[in-house]
Amino acid sequence: MTDQDLKIFATIRQLFTEAGIPCAIAQDIKKQMWLKFLVNCSYNGISAIGGISNGDMVAFLEVRNLIDQITKEFLLIAHKEGVGISECEAREANESIAKTMATQISSTAQDLGKGRETEINYWNGYIVALGKRYGIEMLCKLSVCAMVKLLESQIQSSALD
Repeated sequence: MTDQDLKIFATIRQLFTEAGIPCAIAQDIKKQMWLKFLVNCSYNGISAIGGISNGDMVAFLEVRNLIDQITKEFLLIAHKEGVGISECEAREANESIAKTMATQISSTAQDLGKGRETEINYWNGYIVALGKRYGIEMLCKLSVCAMVKLLESQIQSSALD
């Protein structure tokens, strides 16, 4: 990023901030996008399956362990894709969501609740597909994806009755 780019971004950030919209300048936008992608993969499917908020999910040791395993799988793919996210950064991103968005119900859970198809194919399903491409098993992600797809099919079957 050039100095001129930084000045332009700083001006835009100031405009957003003055309007009451939080805004930050990311030095590595691809990494930031993948951290957001990680959180979606870690939380959305589990939230949908359990119909539970982010904060309530992490009250269960088993769910925290599942999030940790999903994160490990995710990081294998991120590194293959040239995205340098450390385990510490991944853990911080996941923990932040559980705290800052504790009452949030994922969009995936909301879609199921409204009888709509979810975005699971674009989150966990995409990572599973990348895992196949790289020859890396994504067992936790595949399991979460399969369970959400099962719930989707039940909703679609009910709608047909």
